[in-house]
Amino acid sequence: MKSKQQLIKEFLDSPVKIGEFVYVKDQNYHADVIKVHGNGDLTCTSKYKNSHVLVKKGNYERILYSIGCNPFSELSFRAKMRSLAYDLEIILMKVQHKPRVINGINVEEVNFNATAFGKVIQRDYVWKLKDQQKLIKSICEDSNIGTFIFRLRSDEWIDEQTKNGNTNVAYQDCIDGQQRLKTIIRFFNNEFPDENGIYYKDFSDNAQKKFKRFNNLAYFEMKEDTTDMEALDAFLNVNIAGVPQTEKHIEKMKKLKEDNS
Repeated sequence: MKSKQQLIKEFLDSPVKIGEFVYVKDQNYHADVIKVHGNGDLTCTSKYKNSHVLVKKGNYERILYSIGCNPFSELSFRAKMRSLAYDLEIILMKVQHKPRVINGINVEEVNFNATAFGKVIQRDYVWKLKDQQKLIKSICEDSNIGTFIFRLRSDEWIDEQTKNGNTNVAYQDCIDGQQRLKTIIRFFNNEFPDENGIYYKDFSDNAQKKFKRFNNLAYFEMKEDTTDMEALDAFLNVNIAGVPQTEKHIEKMKKLKEDNS
């Protein structure tokens, strides 16, 4: 492996490339960083202040901050994500939206069986009662309950999928947070009590309001042009609260990624 100094020398010995950024001074010796749009033996032409200026060799310095080893991965899926300040009331309203009929198929708002490369990403619902009650306790104590990630689907994609008879479609795919979100929905629908035996319907109006206003969580949406690989990367890189994904399931998803890389 070449050392950083060797890589810097090779870079400085190579010609300036179109698209490269350089550190330059204009005739008034005003320092700036500009992008190269053309080059020659002794000069490079750069766009500067909405015009093109000729920069003589010796009047610019090449930028070295990216030269050397970089162990940090640059994951494209992060560019597809946006963070939203949602509380449980907004989330519950979104996921419980009535299905719409598209090409004769009921299309739900959220798909809990989201797929990548034709394989379901998350496990089936496996939480036991004590796990569900632990999550409800965390909400009542205003503890952070982790990350929720949803992949948006375009109207065009849904139209194409339903025309082909695909029934496993929705306007949003739940990429991470299925176990927690299903638990919250079940508690909200009075399907189980908290650890004190109290159902949601028996909470005071004020307590119900606090439950729905809970927002100590991270909620992300992925853009409609997100690829299956980016969705899979998001799943594999997120910290999952509650019952951890089994090692077997994680390895299965890693292999799915390798097979499609």
